[in-house]
Amino acid sequence: MRLDSKGFNLIELMVVVAVLGVLFGIAIPNYYAMKARVLEAETVANMYNFQIAIIHFSVEHQGFYPTPADDPSILAGMPGDLYPENPFTNIREPWVWGNLSGGPGTIGSSQPPGGYSSGYEIWGVGRAAPLTLELRNN
Repeated sequence: MRLDSKGFNLIELMVVVAVLGVLFGIAIPNYYAMKARVLEAETVANMYNFQIAIIHFSVEHQGFYPTPADDPSILAGMPGDLYPENPFTNIREPWVWGNLSGGPGTIGSSQPPGGYSSGYEIWGVGRAAPLTLELRNN
């Protein structure tokens, strides 16, 4: 071999490829985990906007909380008078009135023990499970 040759030998290239493989092996799973946390944070923000719309309805209706029949009135209290965008599907989806159901990014309100007119319970669905945040009026 000549000592003044230019370029890389096979061993050097294999070391570089191995180092890049380790870096990508660490970075890619962290990227997807961070992306999932961001999408769940957007779902939580949608839950808070829904809560604000429900409280706004209650203030305008002498302390009575909305029922499923009052859905259009609550929608009027949402930003832009639109249903929130599901961050997982990028589609504006109506919230669910009833028990926890739906895919990732779904939000809704389940009936409290005293009925819808006595309060509210807001829930949301994360990437793989229900979100730990529960919004209630007590």
